[in-house]
Amino acid sequence: MTTNVAIWLILRLVSGFSSGIVFVLSSSIVLESLKAAKRPHWSGIFYGGVGLGIFLCGLVIPVFNRTLGWKGSWICLGIISALVSIVSFLWTKDTELNKQFVRPKKPASNHKGQKEPIFKWLLFSYGCEGIGYIITGTFIVAIVQGIPQLKDYASLSWAFVGLAAIPSCLIWALIAKKYGHIITLYVAYIIQIIGVILPVFTQSAIGVFLGAFLFGGTFMGITTLIVSKGQSLSFQNTNKSIGYLTAAFGAGQIIGPVVAGVLTSHSNTYNEALIFASAILVLGLIFLFIGDLNQKIVVS
Repeated sequence: MTTNVAIWLILRLVSGFSSGIVFVLSSSIVLESLKAAKRPHWSGIFYGGVGLGIFLCGLVIPVFNRTLGWKGSWICLGIISALVSIVSFLWTKDTELNKQFVRPKKPASNHKGQKEPIFKWLLFSYGCEGIGYIITGTFIVAIVQGIPQLKDYASLSWAFVGLAAIPSCLIWALIAKKYGHIITLYVAYIIQIIGVILPVFTQSAIGVFLGAFLFGGTFMGITTLIVSKGQSLSFQNTNKSIGYLTAAFGAGQIIGPVVAGVLTSHSNTYNEALIFASAILVLGLIFLFIGDLNQKIVVS
């Protein structure tokens, strides 16, 4: 309806704020309900919805753009979102469990009565994930468009991200059930780092789309694992722990594109931005390791 930059910034702010609220509340409701039903690993199905949305967008947006232009694409996406949201309005009902967010009487604590020491490192790690994820998520289509032989298949890269993300959350949740959240997070971070850095070393179709697939197969999985782990650690109210984690993730999403934009303008390529994203993800992996180590020391 408008191309005024100031209005766009306001709309983006409103969109980010509202999506953050939806993420925190919906995650809290679903995680609490699954925990009560003794099916916590089913959270992967819930978070897989994000992957499904990305995959469908990767398929329909090129069609909308060709037939209706970018303005028509936004209108169609708005209509689709409104129609899909009817399901939530009609069938999502409050229960006593959801209203009270029942938690154990005593929050998890170490022998000194303090909050679990790993939680703050989980926050730092998730903030790094926010930076590393958003850089690739923001620029992946532009990166593919910048490769002459792949220019016509740029939107396909986003479809690859979504396709990998759909089952990834459930798969990672099942792996975490067997091997634990922290070990599973180590593996997910390493795979994501490979996916992010891969386009720097090869611009072949296989390399680029494999990178997109590895990225898509891990970023929502990491969200599933960290949120599930975080909500079980420190607070009686699930909203509070997920809120802190989401804030850290959101801060990363603000910082990432700004730094990436500066690096891209300086070099006229996306390589420096991808290297920066990979380095930040390595830092997130280190934070996770420190938190795990501190936790083991406290327990011992």
